[in-house]
Amino acid sequence: MAGPPLVYLFYRQPFELLTIRLCLMTIFLSSSVARTAIVGIQGGLTWDMLIYSVLCIPVVMFFTWVGKRYPPPLTTPNMRRLAFFLLIIIGASLVVSTF
Repeated sequence: MAGPPLVYLFYRQPFELLTIRLCLMTIFLSSSVARTAIVGIQGGLTWDMLIYSVLCIPVVMFFTWVGKRYPPPLTTPNMRRLAFFLLIIIGASLVVSTF
């Protein structure tokens, strides 16, 4: 499931910012777990991948904690604008990379 269309869809809804974040995190977590399980069943996971994943978990946890403890000083409308702007940049880079 592609991230940018989901982000666009959720940020267009009149939901609270916390609800949007929780829904997106739940969707991305479940799709990542399913994708990893399928790749693992097919034999596509190597020990190097697992070692790097285990090493990255503390880094991700730390920056998640930092982001929760010190959130960016943006209002909900500004956070929505930032998300929309980033989606435009991602879309433009995808279009440019095809040429």
